[in-house]
Amino acid sequence: MEQQEYSTIEDFVFNKSFRDWVLNNSSEDKSFWEDWLAKNPGKGSLMNYARAIVFALSVNHKQLPEEEINEEIKHILEKVKEEKFKNVGEPTSVFYETRNNKPILKRIYLWTAGAAAVVFLIVFSIFYFQNTSNVKSNQSAYYELPDSENSSSLIEQINNSDTIQSVALSDGSKVQVFPKSKLSFSQTSFSNKREVFLTGEAFFEIQKNPSIPFFVYTKNMVTKVLGTSFKVKAYSGEKNASVLVKTGKVSVYKKESFSAKNAEGKKLDGVIVTPNQEVTYDFASNQLNKTIVDKPSLLEKNSENIFVFNSTPLKEVFSILQNAYGIPVMYDESVIESCSLSASMGNESFYEKLDLICKAIGASYETIDGNIFITSHGCK
Repeated sequence: MEQQEYSTIEDFVFNKSFRDWVLNNSSEDKSFWEDWLAKNPGKGSLMNYARAIVFALSVNHKQLPEEEINEEIKHILEKVKEEKFKNVGEPTSVFYETRNNKPILKRIYLWTAGAAAVVFLIVFSIFYFQNTSNVKSNQSAYYELPDSENSSSLIEQINNSDTIQSVALSDGSKVQVFPKSKLSFSQTSFSNKREVFLTGEAFFEIQKNPSIPFFVYTKNMVTKVLGTSFKVKAYSGEKNASVLVKTGKVSVYKKESFSAKNAEGKKLDGVIVTPNQEVTYDFASNQLNKTIVDKPSLLEKNSENIFVFNSTPLKEVFSILQNAYGIPVMYDESVIESCSLSASMGNESFYEKLDLICKAIGASYETIDGNIFITSHGCK
């Protein structure tokens, strides 16, 4: 990474690597800036002010192009300067270093007590929320949660480490929170309203309770489950978010179209996702797209020994394949009623098995909306 002098707040906040370190804590940027601070301990306060400004941009959950980010930074700096020079006191002298390392004597005005307090609170918030993994959150921290009445009792789990962290919820559910992710929930109302808010990625193992559905809210999606295991991925700044089901089934909604009727109902009525299926929310098109995962896995490990067929009717073959992987297989029963299969399969992947079956009977297939559709001309 390029080495340069950092002598002003602007030098930090206009640097993309610095902003990535503050907001994303990436390993490469983290190493560079921690090393830089160790070599320049006298500039720690200046760096902290810059971090406060960068953090101020992130709390609005904006996803802006680089040019708009720079404009936002300029605007914040102007506000800081306006506050800085209100009720101006006596001037004092301070030495600043220019980029060519020649000291220049500049005269600036003392900060007012109010301005200093504002910056202190912002900087304090940064260190408090970044270094506390399980703390109570204030009302504005997770304004996306639907139940604002319980905002004062929100618990926030922040994972700034490089490993997955486990969270045990009071209903018996378990959550694996991935690095660079945050999970929040109300500890007072969780027994009768099971809902969490996620930024980042997490794997959920939800305790079954049909009378009280479990909800995972992200910035753009709502996932509703009655009891199952699944993964939600919704990092800030990425082009899409996704929900991948391991067991059971979930329903996924665009957050904008999620209603009180959906929340209160005891059934799954959104985009239904079953094992080995995945729903992706594309931010650009504002669409939910259901697909099959790249590498479908067997629902039960002992299912690998059931793919031995001896003149087995094709309808039964497809039924075995569907039950083993949980992926719906659609076909015209009247067309394949005379078809049968003799074959022995074992460790082949789902798609390899499907290719072998279709090749044996001269059929083809395509995936549509998370389902397999078989096209066949029948068997003679």
